[in-house]
Amino acid sequence: MKIFILTFSFLLLFTASATATLPSSETLENSWNYSSVDSAGAFGWLSMELDIWDLPHLAYEKDDQIWYAHRNAGSWEWEKERISLIGWRPCIALGPDQNPRIVNTQPGNMLAISTWNGSEWLVEEYSDFGRLMVGPVMAISPDGTVHLAYYTMMNGFPYELRYAVNDGEGWLRLELEYYGDNTAVTPMSIVLDSSGNPRVAGIEIYIDDSDMDQYFLNLYERGDTPGAWETNTIASFYCRGRPALAVAPGEISTLAYKWIDSEGSMRYHQYPGTWSDVYSLGDYPSMAFDSQGRPHLAFDAGTSTMYATRQEQGAAWELTSLPYSVSYWGLELEIDQSDHPHIALNRWDELAYVWWGDPTGIESEDQGTAEGLIQSFSPSPASETLSVSLNSLSSGRVDVRLVDITGRVMDSSVTELNGQNSSSVCISLKDFPNGVYVITAVQGSSSDRATVTVLH
Repeated sequence: MKIFILTFSFLLLFTASATATLPSSETLENSWNYSSVDSAGAFGWLSMELDIWDLPHLAYEKDDQIWYAHRNAGSWEWEKERISLIGWRPCIALGPDQNPRIVNTQPGNMLAISTWNGSEWLVEEYSDFGRLMVGPVMAISPDGTVHLAYYTMMNGFPYELRYAVNDGEGWLRLELEYYGDNTAVTPMSIVLDSSGNPRVAGIEIYIDDSDMDQYFLNLYERGDTPGAWETNTIASFYCRGRPALAVAPGEISTLAYKWIDSEGSMRYHQYPGTWSDVYSLGDYPSMAFDSQGRPHLAFDAGTSTMYATRQEQGAAWELTSLPYSVSYWGLELEIDQSDHPHIALNRWDELAYVWWGDPTGIESEDQGTAEGLIQSFSPSPASETLSVSLNSLSSGRVDVRLVDITGRVMDSSVTELNGQNSSSVCISLKDFPNGVYVITAVQGSSSDRATVTVLH
């Protein structure tokens, strides 16, 4: 995998020319690019994740319905489909098999969890003893465990912050926070640490009739058991909106949030650790870390979308102004395996997607994938060994790798094709954990990929 560093000179070049709209559906290797995902309807909340091939999956509200959009390799044509006739606040997560799951609120005090099984959407109706539930967020561990967090409501006010976990044996529900009367909350964020344990952040507001409301940004971190939660207040009084949440190297929780003291700013905060102001304005942040441990932020800066990163701890933030205003909490950022940013935007009358470089990891449009380089593999699921058969499309060296869902190369082999007869590679799996892996085969500028499940 090649690593491309976003140099400050490139950022300055773009910032200087950011007054014009970028070309739609144009892919340039060393520049920002723009694509329209959907432009027919009234758009609301959105959620995005990249899969292990760096391809985007989006869930979003449109006309009070839930929609799903994704982009396949080799084309910038977006495939869109309606998941629910009515629903709000979707959150998307990808399972170990890279198939999407979408949770959203439904009428009747229900949540819907829609799972793509490869051929159809399977819908689970989730209830919590008849409670009204709002603002669900979801994450999925590498072993397939599903983590949910949501608020329950009573008499028009938040009643509890609830957490639910399902490891395949059924749902376990826990209370993380109880709210009294005259309390409000903001939408929350959820992430997983390197052990697959969830962390949740949200703002709790005590409403005062004398217009002296008090705001508290709370961080909830779970240990190795479902009931082992620790709660800390990170900031108070001047914090606003939905906080962005990510886990930095060293398992440090980091947050980005709107700060309204004085003229207002976008703030980045490590816990435990220090905070820094990123920009003088900002709202609706989204955040992720790259493979070098560097933070990346995207947030609404009023008439533009601001993208920010820094090269090392304590360094100045490098800012790029993208000429796109966004609507209410309509922004999501992800970083791909080449450390390139991808941003999904709700632009009021259009759902858009902005990215740096090519999101498939292929260096140029001329280097497409060669379908059929991987002829077959067996057995499936695999246990002790995996045999990968390769079509001899042309002579030359082929690099075959087995990669886990975090992008780590677990096995690497090389074979030579003669342009006439097929060849095969045998991989020992006896020390591999159970899970889903990606087989990659690269021959010159051609590549092919397939997924396999290892089950001992």
